[in-house]
Amino acid sequence: MQVSRVLKGEAVQTYTFRQFIWDERDLGNAGGYLKSGEILLFLNPISPYGLTSPVGLEQGRFRVTRDAKGKGSAINGRGNLGLFEGMPAKVSERGVVLSKAAQMMMQKSAGQAPLDTLEDTIVRLVGAGQ
Repeated sequence: MQVSRVLKGEAVQTYTFRQFIWDERDLGNAGGYLKSGEILLFLNPISPYGLTSPVGLEQGRFRVTRDAKGKGSAINGRGNLGLFEGMPAKVSERGVVLSKAAQMMMQKSAGQAPLDTLEDTIVRLVGAGQ
């Protein structure tokens, strides 16, 4: 797996992780990890054994798809269901200012999230926690 961007922490050259396969679409295709595929992963800290796993199993692994113009969208194994539940209030409490696009994204209870907006939101939230 090649890392193209790190939103929090530092990238290492090789990651070893396990993932329980909840999404039946992934049973016959290497768990959805395909050559030339694009994913966004939220990984747990690396254990003393050198292992990690996606946060919340299928909730921490997002399939990235791109339209004809190259604009990316991300959706996790739960269809992003409840992904942003309670987030606007928590973000406000932390004093983080989100873009209009992020505010609109968080109003949806499920479905595709614009990749650029999702990544920008993550970076802003991580920055506020440091």
